[in-house]
Amino acid sequence: MMGPQRALSTAAAITAFAWGLFVPALAQACPVCAQGESGGTGRKIALGLFIFLPFVVVGTILFILRGALRREQKMFVTRSEV
Repeated sequence: MMGPQRALSTAAAITAFAWGLFVPALAQACPVCAQGESGGTGRKIALGLFIFLPFVVVGTILFILRGALRREQKMFVTRSEV
């Protein structure tokens, strides 16, 4: 079951992805893209993925760090019981 903070962060990530995917005119990724002609659906998908990528990277790093913290806490509890 998801906690309220996790649900909120998931909702924020989905909202950011939707904004990046469906409203690329508001969030141009680079000056070259902003000056070029419309590239159609492929450009919108690429731009959305470009904007969504930092969320994936940060989420992956947080997942790894939280797992390491849990393992460390578990190891500390095991050592104190001995």
